[in-house]
Parts: sequence; structure tokens; C-alpha cells
Amino acid sequence: MKQKQIAILSVAAVIASLVIGGTIMTVQNKNLFTDGSKQEKKKEQDPHEKQLAYLKKHEDELANFVKALNPKVESVQFNWNSMKVEDIGNGTPQGGGYILTLDGGINNNKDTEFTLGIPLNHNSNEVPDKLVIYEMQPIRIYEMEVGSYMSNSNLKNFDNFYANLAQSAYNGRPNNFPPKNNSKKFAEFNFSNDGYMRDKDGKITEVTPGGKNLDNDGKVYLQPDPDLHVEKGLDLPFLDDNDKKIADYKEKAGLGPYQKGRLTNERVGFNAYFLTDTPTLGKDTKHTYMAIRGSDGFNTERVKKEGIKPLNLNDWLINDANFALFDSHIPQARLATEGMKATIAEMSEKAPQATMDLTAHSLGTMVTVQGIANLSQQEFDKIGKVVLFDGPDTTDSLKKMGVDDDRIKAISEKLEYYVNPFDIVSMLNRENTIYNLEKPGEKPTRKELGTAHIVVPLHYTRFDFMSDSAHDFGVFQADGKGGFLVASEDFHPELLRAGEKLARLEAKFLDLLRMQGLTDDEAIKFMNAVVDVSSFGTANFARAGISTSAFYEFKRDYQAIIDEARRESIKWDKKMIPSYQKQLGSGNLTGEERILVRARLLQTAAQLAIFEIEDKVKHVKTLLSDAKESVQKIINDARTEAFGLATYLSDSEVESLLIDFDIKHYWDDSVETNTNTSAKGFLTEIEQLGTTLVRASGDFAAVDTQQAEDFNNLLADVKGSWRVIENAYTK
Repeated sequence: MKQKQIAILSVAAVIASLVIGGTIMTVQNKNLFTDGSKQEKKKEQDPHEKQLAYLKKHEDELANFVKALNPKVESVQFNWNSMKVEDIGNGTPQGGGYILTLDGGINNNKDTEFTLGIPLNHNSNEVPDKLVIYEMQPIRIYEMEVGSYMSNSNLKNFDNFYANLAQSAYNGRPNNFPPKNNSKKFAEFNFSNDGYMRDKDGKITEVTPGGKNLDNDGKVYLQPDPDLHVEKGLDLPFLDDNDKKIADYKEKAGLGPYQKGRLTNERVGFNAYFLTDTPTLGKDTKHTYMAIRGSDGFNTERVKKEGIKPLNLNDWLINDANFALFDSHIPQARLATEGMKATIAEMSEKAPQATMDLTAHSLGTMVTVQGIANLSQQEFDKIGKVVLFDGPDTTDSLKKMGVDDDRIKAISEKLEYYVNPFDIVSMLNRENTIYNLEKPGEKPTRKELGTAHIVVPLHYTRFDFMSDSAHDFGVFQADGKGGFLVASEDFHPELLRAGEKLARLEAKFLDLLRMQGLTDDEAIKFMNAVVDVSSFGTANFARAGISTSAFYEFKRDYQAIIDEARRESIKWDKKMIPSYQKQLGSGNLTGEERILVRARLLQTAAQLAIFEIEDKVKHVKTLLSDAKESVQKIINDARTEAFGLATYLSDSEVESLLIDFDIKHYWDDSVETNTNTSAKGFLTEIEQLGTTLVRASGDFAAVDTQQAEDFNNLLADVKGSWRVIENAYTK
């Protein structure tokens, strides 16, 4: 009894000394208060348990690694039951070794996931000598409203007419077209009005301010697809379609009924929308538009219930993968050509004076360019502008299709791209067309197709499935004149260099895939294993015989390009702000030059403010995280020491003594949450101000003639309609 009392006092003393003094007692070799019997009696752990214990021991390092992947990650939760050992492929029969993989989520949101990898150097049962962490699967967020992996970061306003149409071609967007394509009559869309996103209960979750100075006052009319109908699914004579189980099976396998029409083929994944500037197509119609949808998102979690349809493999594999690897004439482009021909024929008959502009995003840009390539000359002459977003250069694919040089030149004269320098889809096939890295100041060595504008993004992010992805509309900054902020030799030239570096990095990686000798069929199988062709973000390279080291090097070099560009942009901003101020104070500028310098001063100051607040918010999160980890470490070490000292107490007796000795009693999560929320709120305020400044810069000509609206009213307008979406990071 006396020994047990002494043991209890010993445990209490350890807890007190560790909590009050903040010091950790460590004893080398055997614990002075034990005789070693407890350790000797412990059963030998199996390899899996040892590996799991190792990962749990390094939980803090693993969590910090995930937090470093994206500034919006506030907390990390690991699924310890997901830990497993996988083979690493290196392109040889013997393989490249083994790797531990571990899944998790972020910010206590069950609709998020990621996968980490920890390489094993010798065998599948070992415990690593040194902790090395790889990102195997990028952080993903399931968009519950649209059932997609896509990030859905929307335009900050509707000022750009063509971007409005391209974004609206997707599901789950403000003013989106798809729900209306079954209509038998036209549907009006007015982009001068605010757009709203609502949750399932009808509550407004996001507001997009209406556009200013739009053609036709922002109004367009979606015309019905005259040929739209439901096609019967694949007829299998040995199966009874009236049997519900058979019908459900065919639906899940993608063999059931599907929509088909002039501009729709659900089975192939083709969706386009024909719009006019008048309610009906007629002699008064002057402008028509066709918006072609890009790749739909995919969701592996829905496969169990819905079969393969949620993967949208026609988009990602049959079209995206074939284009990326082989510059192929993709199936959706053939349907686009047929749809364009039929639409132009109807337009020529009913509205002979009208022309048709085209717009698209991502995969839709490839479909658009290849689609117009096979029009007749008479049909081609009816095409006006072609404005595309976040799409690759398609020159090589046109040549492979057999398109002659004259038609390629004619196509090029119509094309205008807006592309993000940090988006791997946008930079595909653009190596040596953006910037001459070897001889700065001289023209690039290859000519691009069309005119590609390198945008100055609101946030310097990569292509992923987090919000504000580099491949989404939300990072485009309106310039106040109906366009977007774009880089040039005298305005953020570092972004031109960054785009060129990423384009070359991609070319090197794709060459590696081609060097594996992949046939078209093998490439599709490879992409089926990878699933997300565009992000290169999977652990399945082993199944395709591709060295994982190449994948890790790509991701490392990709992030390094973004980080370097961000540092250079901050340096450029700090250099140019005083330069612009000096130019404005000199009195040597013409009226037009003065307007330009004013605009750039505002744009540069806004960007620098956002950069600096982003860094400060990240610093606040780091301080909170470090402090919480320190408290947790003290508690963990105290518990370990307590169990070690308690020779004469059972584990349950020690646990009862320590029942209140946990993190929730020494760390107030509500204070942490409120601090993070306040920091993010301040960042949102700065983004509001920055967006207002940039948008206002487009009105400077009017300011000089006393015709612009009051800046304070503009600021209040932006703040009143700023995005209020409570995104997945804060659920």
C-alpha cells in the first residue's frame, strides 16, 4: 500500500514539474524507478504496429508538412487506419522499393482528403531511419453541391463578357447555363445583374457583382437545342432492360440512356451552348455566341453509388490525356465541328448578317480550336472572335490533323487566350513561346498560336483542387476596363519568365512519359491509373511503370517556380511603387500616360498589400500552431514519464490519474478559432480594397473629366456584394 502511494505521488510530481516548469525529464537507458520487468513482458510488436507507432510519434512533423502545402490549412486530421505499404515503380521489373502511405483530411472537414508517402529504404517491414515525407495525393475538397472534385473558385465580378459565358458553361456556377438546356424556348441571362450562389436551403452563400459597360447591357439569350433528346442506352439482347437491377447496372456502367443533340452528347462528354443578342434568332440578330464547356470534375466517392459516371472519364482520359500526350484530334472536337456547322447553317438562314464568337475554358479551348479547323471557308468566315481561358497551345495538334498553314494562320488571327503562368494546363505546349530565358529582351524562338495574355493572378497558387486554384476563374483580376490584368515586359515581367519555366518543365515531364514507348491504348490505361492527368498528383505511377522520382521532382520544381515568382513580384512591387509616385510628381506625363501610371500604381499597391497580409496571416497561424504543439508535447511527455514511473500502478490506475491531463484543459480552441477567423477576415478586407482599387483604375479617364462615380461608393458597393461563401476550409 505504501509503495502504491509513493507511485501515485511520483506521477503527480512528474505532472506538476512538467506543467509548471515546462521542462521534460528524460532518463537514459533504464528508468530509475523500474526494474525493467514491464518492458521485458511486453509482447513484440508486429511490423505494422511499429510503423504506425513511428508515424504517430511524428504526427507533428506530418501535420506541419500538410499545413505548408496550402495557407488555408488550419488543422490536420490523420486516418491512422489507412496506413499501408505500397510498391514503388521505377520502370524496371524489380521495382523501386516500398513506401508507407497515410490518408487524412483538413480543418475537421470530412469532405477533404490527401495522401502522404514515407519511403522505406530496405524492406516493407522496416521503420524508417529518417523521416522523409512526400505528397502523394494533393489536398482535395468534395464540392457537395455539385458532386465534383473541382475547386469552383468563381469570377470576382462579371466585368469580362467572354469569361462570364465560359464560366457559365459549367455546372454549379453563378448564372450557369446547363439547367436551362432542356428548355423549349430561349432563356435570358443578364450579367449586368449580381449573380448568386445558394445552398440546398436557399441561403445565399456567394455574390458576384454585376458587370459594367457590357455589350448589349450584359444580356444574352440561351437558345434551345432543337435536336436535344434522350438516346436509348446500349442494347444488350441477352439482358432485360425492364429489369430494374439490369437498368441500374447499365446506368452505373455508363451504358444507360443519355442526352444527345446538336450541341450535347452526354456519353462523349460534349456540352456547348448557343446564345444570341436577341430573344430569338432573326434578322435583327447581330451577334451570336457559342460557349463550350471544359472538363467536368470527378468524384471517386460517388462511384460506389453511381458507377463510373461521376469520374467523367470521357473528359479526363479520352480527350485530355490524348491531347496532352499525343496532340490527338480529340473526339469532342469532331462533335463540336458538326455542331458548329449546323448552327452556322441555321444562323446564315435566319440571321445572315450575324457572326458567331466562341469562348471556352480548359478542355473546351482545345475542342474549340480543333472544332473550327475543319469548317469550310464560308463557315469559317462566320466566326468572329475566339476568346479562350486557361488553355494550352494547339499548334502541334492542328498540324497532326493535317490542317494547312494558311488555315492555321487564319485561326491564329482570331484567337485570344488569357492564361495563368502557374497553371499546368495553360502552359502546356507553350515552351519557347512566352519568354526568351537565354537571351532576355529578344523574341521567343517559337511563335504562339493566337495572342496569349499572361495574367497577373490574384493569388499565386498551383493547379490543385483547393479553392483559388490556378486553373480556375477566381484568380483572374479584372482591370476595370472589361479585361484582366496581364503581364508584359514592363509590368510584372517575372510572370512571363515563370510561365516559360513551367512550360519547359511540363515538356520535359511529358517527354519522359512518351519515352516509355506508350501506345495510345497504354497511355489511356496509364491515365486511368493516374485519373487526374492535369495535376500529376497521384501515387499510381508504379502501376504504369513510371519512376516516382520523376513525379516528385516535377512537383518540387513546380512549387519552386511559383515561390520564386512570388518573391520576385514582391521585389518588383516595392521597386515600382516609388517609381510610379516619382513619375506622377514630375509633371512630365501626358494625360494618357498619367492615367496609365495612376492605374499601375493602384494595381501594384493592391497586390503588395495582399502579399503582405497573406504572409502575416500565415505567420499568425504558425505562431498558434507552434504554441499548441508545444503544449501538446509537454502533455505527451508528461504522460509518458508518468506511465514509466508507475511500476506499482496498473495502466488503468495511471490513466485515471491523468484523465483531466489533456490538451482541451490547457488550450482554448475557441480562442484559436477566433484568432484565425479575425486574421482571415482582415485578409478579406484587404482583398476587397485591392479589388476595388484595381476595378476603379479603369475609370481614371472618367475621373479626369469628373464623370466617374465616387470611390467611396464603389468601395461600399464591392464590400456589400463581396463573396460571403463559407468555403470548405472553414466548415
